[in-house]
Amino acid sequence: MFRLLLLVIPFTYLFGLHGDNDHDTFIDTTHKYISETIEDISKLADDIATDTIQYTKSIGSENNETNLQTKGSSSKELNPESVDALFQNEKYIEDTKESFLRLSSDYSVNSLDNNEFNVKLSARLALNKSRKNLKLYLSGFNQDNLNDITDKKEYGEGKPEIGISYVTQFKDSIETKYSLGIRSLYPYVRTRFSYTKQTDLWLIEPVQNIEYSTKDEFKENTKLYLDTELIDRVKFRLEFGRGTSSKGSGMDYNSVASIFWTPQSRTGLQLSQGIYGNTKYQYITNEVTKEKERYEGINNYVTTLTFRQNIYRKWLFYEVSPGINFHKTHDFDPNYRLYIRLDMFFGKM
Repeated sequence: MFRLLLLVIPFTYLFGLHGDNDHDTFIDTTHKYISETIEDISKLADDIATDTIQYTKSIGSENNETNLQTKGSSSKELNPESVDALFQNEKYIEDTKESFLRLSSDYSVNSLDNNEFNVKLSARLALNKSRKNLKLYLSGFNQDNLNDITDKKEYGEGKPEIGISYVTQFKDSIETKYSLGIRSLYPYVRTRFSYTKQTDLWLIEPVQNIEYSTKDEFKENTKLYLDTELIDRVKFRLEFGRGTSSKGSGMDYNSVASIFWTPQSRTGLQLSQGIYGNTKYQYITNEVTKEKERYEGINNYVTTLTFRQNIYRKWLFYEVSPGINFHKTHDFDPNYRLYIRLDMFFGKM
């Protein structure tokens, strides 16, 4: 209950401030200061990278001058009022070219699974001056794993990551992102390929991710997004995914169908139905002996209804998402879930 109040109290306070948009409040001033600081840090890192590149090139050849000024991106620009921009989902975070810092607080209540409370931090710093679409990033930080970035014993999905990425176009059609980073002191390299094709009815975007690290060795996954507009402000999306890893068994796969309705640019509703499985899924049948059995089929069915709204200025969002899932570990008994989230963004939006 205390953790739930940590989410509810800020809502009440900020709703009281929302009515006065003509004057900057204390929280506006604070947000502006932090956002400007992020921009200053980004520009400072950008200038250092620019000076380093220019110095390196001057050693190689004084006549080989390269224009390092900011250039317009040849990749697609996201509409700031689009569905992905409003919901701030993984797809938007991967595609956006702006610098930002996101502080998130979320709480989930489950009827069968454990309840969870998290405070998460992620950031992107664009270095467009030194190199087009060059970015520093950090992700996966929360209140429980701040020390895991230097702890080799704690490694896996969701752990803190720090790295640098570079986005470029391959043959003027395929957007490619190269990333070099560390996770719990283990270095990794990652490549992301994406391609967009517009037809009369569908926007088609396949995405391929490939990662190699000294800990995980190798992992890869494929995603396919199919988007179409049913009527004005109502979009339908089909998402298909698959993935494998050298440390895991079998192939993960999923399929999600979603309907997005944005009656206003700052308000959105999403209804999703997803299925998830693995070709060699293993689950524990006895908690005492930890005995496992293999199940080859769909192991989880998930239905969620998400309401998301930008409630204050352009940088504060809240999200409420009731849902139900049927997982093999619970013999497909229904697990009722309520998810509440608060997102605060600093930087350009």
